Amino acid sequence: DFNARWILNNQTAEGSIVVEHETVAMKIFETSVEELACSVLTDSLTSVRRWLKRAAREWTEDDEFVHQLRVSARRGLSALNLFETLLPESEVRWFRKNLKAILQAAGRTRDLDVLITMQLRRCGKARKILAKQWRADRVAAQEPLVTLYRKLNHKDRFEKHVQLLIRKLKSVAEDREDDPRFVCDKRILPQFAGLCHAVVNALGNEADVRSLHELRIAVKRLRYAATSLLPVLQGQKVPEMVKSMEGLQTK
Repeated sequence: DFNARWILNNQTAEGSIVVEHETVAMKIFETSVEELACSVLTDSLTSVRRWLKRAAREWTEDDEFVHQLRVSARRGLSALNLFETLLPESEVRWFRKNLKAILQAAGRTRDLDVLITMQLRRCGKARKILAKQWRADRVAAQEPLVTLYRKLNHKDRFEKHVQLLIRKLKSVAEDREDDPRFVCDKRILPQFAGLCHAVVNALGNEADVRSLHELRIAVKRLRYAATSLLPVLQGQKVPEMVKSMEGLQTK
């Protein structure tokens, strides 16, 4: 049972999604839609910076640091995609490039952490030799993550880009004369509706390995976006939707 009908109000003959005011019943922040974008982007990108530092410098203390880094980077990308039409193209490119680089570097380290902590004990007589190899691989896999941290932390480069992004976003908000509801319907909700549509389409595919992976990714992207929009989507069963997406992702 997929609770997306509240946002997928109806479809045209071409299959495009129509989102109406009555469907979304938006509660907009007093200032502008950009205020929501500032809040979500600041929180998510600051979280990336914090977990990148811990994953790079304190990874031997707790393997959850890398996991939290991956989660925060995905949330950052989700926020970036959701509010992309409000943001300067150059900054979107910069953050997208570096967040994807973080995810790639953290992916290998996380895979090895899982192997060492969860699979090693099941390896029987091969445990000793595999432990030596996997731990050596884990140390080697840490280098790209450390390199990224040093590059982005040098002269507070990452933080300065966050501040620049927020300044430009606030500047756009001050100059905007459009009704916030219009901006949200025309520039934010189509992005969100597209994520809903991707999940619906993925649910209709065959349950093979590739299709299940694509479904899981689509569900994850929708869940992150729905969580970001919780402050303004009131009375739209968004918490229930997030919970449903968590359950579907687990299955």
